[in-house]
Amino acid sequence: MKSNTLRNYLKKYLVTPTALSQNDLARRCGIPIQTMSDFLSGKKENIDHEREHRLLAFVKPSVIDPETIAAKIRASLLDRRLSEDEIRVIGRKIAQEGSLPA
Repeated sequence: MKSNTLRNYLKKYLVTPTALSQNDLARRCGIPIQTMSDFLSGKKENIDHEREHRLLAFVKPSVIDPETIAAKIRASLLDRRLSEDEIRVIGRKIAQEGSLPA
């Protein structure tokens, strides 16, 4: 993963109401507090893959934007040449069942 992407995920996570503090997040993920601070500020360009995976597992679920996901699903359905009406039907199905129809 690109460092800027992970950095952006971290910054989005840290401003959410339920986020841990930067220091607590570093501790939970086994990352020295100074390393976390330097990475977020851009002083440290990269972190090792093991630490990157620990951070991602913790913060990524909380920064997924439903609007972005919906736009990607809609674009995918349009690529399949479905009509707007068919897309609306699928959208209602997703809302009711919580997943894409088979």
